[in-house]
Amino acid sequence: ATANISPPYVNAARALARRNLCLDPMARYGMITPEEAERAKAAQLELAGIPDETYPAPHFVDYVLEYLLDRYDAETVYRGGLKVYTTIDMTLQKHLEDAMHEILDPALPLYDEHGERLEQPEFAAVFMDPETGAIRAMVGGREHKKKLELNRAVPPRGTWEGTLRQPGSAFKPIIAYVPALEVGWSPSSVLDDSVKTYHLPGQEPWSPENYNLLYRGLVPLRTGLEWSINTMAVKLLDHIGVETGIRYARRLGISSLVTEGTHNDTSLAVAIGGLTQGVSVLEMAQAYCAFSNGGIRVEPLAVLRVEDKYGNVLEENKPQREVAISEQTAYLVTDMLRGVVTRGTGQGANFGRPAAGKTGTTDDVRDAWFIGYTPEIVGALWMGYDQPKSMDKIFGGTYCAPIWRETVSRWLEGKPVRDWEEPPGIVRVVVCSKSGLLPGPSCPKEHLREEVFVEGRQPIRTCDVHTTAVVCAHRPWQLARPECPEKVVRTFIKRPEPYEVFQKVDEKTGRLMTYIPRDAAEEYPTEYCELHDPTPEPPYAGPEAEVVVAAYLGQFSPDTITVPLGTKLTIKVQALDANHGFALPAYGIDEICLMGRQKTITFICDKVGEFEFYSSVYAGKASRNMTGRLIVTGPDGEPGTGDSGAGDDGTDGSGDSGQTGSDETGAGGDGSGDNGEEDAGG
Repeated sequence: ATANISPPYVNAARALARRNLCLDPMARYGMITPEEAERAKAAQLELAGIPDETYPAPHFVDYVLEYLLDRYDAETVYRGGLKVYTTIDMTLQKHLEDAMHEILDPALPLYDEHGERLEQPEFAAVFMDPETGAIRAMVGGREHKKKLELNRAVPPRGTWEGTLRQPGSAFKPIIAYVPALEVGWSPSSVLDDSVKTYHLPGQEPWSPENYNLLYRGLVPLRTGLEWSINTMAVKLLDHIGVETGIRYARRLGISSLVTEGTHNDTSLAVAIGGLTQGVSVLEMAQAYCAFSNGGIRVEPLAVLRVEDKYGNVLEENKPQREVAISEQTAYLVTDMLRGVVTRGTGQGANFGRPAAGKTGTTDDVRDAWFIGYTPEIVGALWMGYDQPKSMDKIFGGTYCAPIWRETVSRWLEGKPVRDWEEPPGIVRVVVCSKSGLLPGPSCPKEHLREEVFVEGRQPIRTCDVHTTAVVCAHRPWQLARPECPEKVVRTFIKRPEPYEVFQKVDEKTGRLMTYIPRDAAEEYPTEYCELHDPTPEPPYAGPEAEVVVAAYLGQFSPDTITVPLGTKLTIKVQALDANHGFALPAYGIDEICLMGRQKTITFICDKVGEFEFYSSVYAGKASRNMTGRLIVTGPDGEPGTGDSGAGDDGTDGSGDSGQTGSDETGAGGDGSGDNGEEDAGG
């Protein structure tokens, strides 16, 4: 009877006391000796352990059991003959468990060939009905060994264990995009995807970067969300205010945010999921339910009704629904998150039916998420180690998105296709993607797109970013001079604000690198044509040399330049496929070479030796290998030892080397410069 009255897995101290209480009568009636009774009392409580159990939906059953033990005494729960009616959908549950094992077990096996347990990332998931909040499926770990073990899908609750983890980019819609849409922003609103350094009182300067270190420039919020662009999420939250973001996150069901104390969440870092405590898988599913159901916050619901053994209803629970955001905002963010699945970071979740979602990966790859939804179901999935540490090439789209796809596609097979209904008050307008405004006469066709708006918030002004300039036909990136024989009109962009030229030392190469937006090459020119400059060049008494260097596909061509000492060297760098750079630290040279242009760099080779030059503008991983050599020979034709290394600051402190620089047109090229790398951190 002891185990039923005081289950040792629920209350070990009480079970121990009951054991000792029973030993005295046993000794008194001669069933054991007094010495045996005392030895038994002194023994520690050793539990054989609950055998591995294979009951269906084990983590969900444990979650319900914890719920019941919080409301009823153990005797009633374990021996009272309760009838408990729950929300579980066993078909969906089986599809979730099958997909988890099919996708994770071959790639990340839990046991080796000898049956030894391997350290592998864990997995958790919650699927909810967005209309009612009913929990339809739950997995709290990759295996289930005993009752009431750690459930990674739910938060800590009283004496029950749970898990809070960093949400990464999956938090961006909750904390930044949805609040912005609520206060008047639109999917077409434009921000500059470029690095901005924030100087906060009492803190080190903070420069949030994109995961792949690539930047697009002026792009709409829709693109920022589809490709999980960190810089835009931070800038957006900065515009609307952290307090606004936190207020809406709480409305959506996020209860773990910390707003007081030394360490709290009232900073811009929450825009990219940097939280003090973290969030639970269950909370993330709950928040996304409001996106799917038209803006209604629903409370998670697992137990519908509890009856005693006589059929008396002890409790009956109904869905709890409360308006969190407008139905128009819910429709807009869903429209944006559909793009994540169809063409963004969550393409691994696409199964050919209306679906939306968001990936999430922390910057140290300790947590990977996918939260996806259809009109019928919302699922939040997470992966990570129990003791957080970096995972190897595991992002939100690697395993979580495919598991979601397999689970939902199997569950929906044979069911009618549903889509989200457009609420009243939605209009569609063609806008310019560089400004978010109505197209102007200079807007190129490739920048026009139809966008959705809340009625009354659509733009009424025309594009003020695109403009035209008269340029030299032979130098079409430089303004025309009166002396230019042929002139053409070309379209450029004028930024509302200049972008910040961000520099840092590359951790892999140790070289100083510059990070600029891709569309910097589209900016309005500031220099006049040098080809037809009537000002004569001052004479130079020594030798002169001119070399055209192509920067293309991760290399310089030629990559070796040899000249004698004293040469006035002109290097014309043509950036053909992306924005590149040309840095020659030994001569104090570090120039930006914009795509499609030719950068002219002139200096006097006044030092003998071999000197490294490299591309100092990051354009993808291949740019780290873009190096070359400048060989300056002495009177004997030998380069000598020279100084080919850079100083601590990326230069050798050589001062004025007679360098000049200017932009010229190079040989075209319309590559994107991102080498196919998107923001995997999303």
